[in-house]
Amino acid sequence: MPVVIQDAYTTLAAYQNKTPTNRNIILRICKERLSTLIECQSLDSVDSTMRDTSMHLSRTQALIVYISICLFDGDINARARAEQGLDVLMPWGHQLIQSASSCSGFPATWNISDCGISVPGEPTPTTHLTPCLDGNLDSFWRSWAHAESIRRTYLIVVLLVTIYSTLKTGWSGCPGGVTFTGDEGLWDASSAHAWKRVMKGVNEKAIGFMPIFSHRMGDVLANRKPADVDDFTCTLLDATFGRERLEGWRAL
Repeated sequence: MPVVIQDAYTTLAAYQNKTPTNRNIILRICKERLSTLIECQSLDSVDSTMRDTSMHLSRTQALIVYISICLFDGDINARARAEQGLDVLMPWGHQLIQSASSCSGFPATWNISDCGISVPGEPTPTTHLTPCLDGNLDSFWRSWAHAESIRRTYLIVVLLVTIYSTLKTGWSGCPGGVTFTGDEGLWDASSAHAWKRVMKGVNEKAIGFMPIFSHRMGDVLANRKPADVDDFTCTLLDATFGRERLEGWRAL
């Protein structure tokens, strides 16, 4: 496990179990680790897009943890520190996608598309953002999980940046979206064979396997049933359309 993820994990665990006595020290540690992470991973570094994709992924995930804690804790100083981190988070998200594209067998499928713009050459189920594979089931599953982690991390970056901007100013720009896999059970599969069983079941459904484009979440409400999609997809639906509409969809 990368050191930056270890630090973020222990910080989050400490924060979730904080007491009135140790809250301030834990928050101070979080703020310091946020600043240290950014300082050690210079935004304008010459080789910023040449880092290993796993390094891009881990540093972005760690920054998400620190920013989330500091933004919503309620401490004014922590929020100010987190806002500085937000200026870095979106560029890091873009660099993550760029790095994945450079080492992927299907670089075009990693393109970030703007709101309202059609997606030429949208990935098919067989090439959906999956790096080159050697045909081995375990390798296929691990490669898919790594690619899906990149996609979901980028979407969390977008969600965090846009939601906070909307809460603070009443509006937000559109950083761009990607296609991801939201079928129930795939992300939670505990092994390659379990993943294969879930995939087989998904393909046997009337609608079959269909990647979800994050800018067309309305298609999920129109074409999918609640039992067809996982918690991550439901979270995106909640953030996009609101709790009331999501509950109405679930009640159908």
